[in-house]
Amino acid sequence: DGEIYLCILIDPEDRTVKSYSIGVYRSAELVGKALDNLFAVYGEPEKPLIIRSSQNPLYQRKQYQELLELYSVRAEMTEKGTRGGVMAVSTFYSQLMRRKGSYEFRDWQAAVDWLGSYIYRYNVKKGLFWR
Repeated sequence: DGEIYLCILIDPEDRTVKSYSIGVYRSAELVGKALDNLFAVYGEPEKPLIIRSSQNPLYQRKQYQELLELYSVRAEMTEKGTRGGVMAVSTFYSQLMRRKGSYEFRDWQAAVDWLGSYIYRYNVKKGLFWR
């Protein structure tokens, strides 16, 4: 019935997905939901949290900047022409899309269930969860 958007927060050290949110709109609120989920699981961070992103116009909007201020999170964007700053995220999405292939989900819930399962398996491979 349309597109589905996934916001993931990946730890660049161990490349595990620490939090995510799924929605029908690409928006700052999707990032806010992922941050809510992160803090619900891990609590408030001891050191300043940095979110690295591309220079996509979404991440340059005032609403996004205000959201990060609300959560006391600092934004860091990659320089144009570089890819290293968000490499873990790019790699994750590349693997995700290869795994999905041309499969089309029967409904929104099936897509959400598949994404949750994929993220769990991804983290198991990274050693985050017990087998």
